Amino acid sequence: MSEIPSRTIFRRKSPGSVDAIEFVEDDMQQMQQIFRMVDKLGASAAYADQAALVDRLCRELQRHMMIEELVLYPAMRSCFDDTTHLAKAIVAHQRMHDLIAQLLGAAADSHLFSARLQVLRGQLAQHCAHKQQQIFPQARRSKLDLAAVGRRMAAAQLQWRVAREETPIEA
Repeated sequence: MSEIPSRTIFRRKSPGSVDAIEFVEDDMQQMQQIFRMVDKLGASAAYADQAALVDRLCRELQRHMMIEELVLYPAMRSCFDDTTHLAKAIVAHQRMHDLIAQLLGAAADSHLFSARLQVLRGQLAQHCAHKQQQIFPQARRSKLDLAAVGRRMAAAQLQWRVAREETPIEA
């Protein structure tokens, strides 16, 4: 099996110094980087290499969604007059959680593995576009303290990584 980098630095700043929107945008860059790594491996790569990258992607997505669901979305809900777009984001998360469970439980050589990965990629892209076009502008117009929420998100991320004995991403 070829060597797959265990962690790449994606943060523009230290995690505690980004606001909530920058935090999410940095995470999205990280997910796209992992997808590019999967693409670079290509179909001829060993299934173990593909599985390792997809496992990493799924774990990062789980962390990201957990932080949004426990920290970001409740903070936004308290400041938004209309929470329709947050509800849509939560539904999108549930669909992605379902696909992640299917990916983590499947062998990389399964005939459905790459199809599920592509569906996850599409759903993630659609979810990110929805956040960029609807949720983030609403957050910027609100009274939400994005810097404080970003610090809480960074603390939740550190707690997640410590609980899983992962090395924190450093700037």
